[in-house]
Amino acid sequence: ITGWAKAASDGDPWIQVDLLRAHRVITIATWGRLGGNEQEQYTKTYTISHSVNSDVWEVFTENGLEKIFIGNSDGVNRVENNFSEPIHARFVRLHPREFYSYRTLRWDVIVC
Repeated sequence: ITGWAKAASDGDPWIQVDLLRAHRVITIATWGRLGGNEQEQYTKTYTISHSVNSDVWEVFTENGLEKIFIGNSDGVNRVENNFSEPIHARFVRLHPREFYSYRTLRWDVIVC
């Protein structure tokens, strides 16, 4: 299984999905991965930004503060984070914050 990974030296990495049209995004699901020699790699925390046009971006907040989502604690199991309120977006960016071994993840953006 493949995944996305950025170098530890990249100061502000992110991965973006284009949903091709605006949707109500309700959930982000993430997985880590097993690297070489079965070494676990995963993203422990992340933030989300979103846009309807890719020009103007909003950071997802709760109670006026940037929401830090709890991600994975191993390289295998899926973790789902539901938004407190659905976001309206065509573009969604996931910004890894804390990680184990390497900034690595697989992810799904779930819409309704």
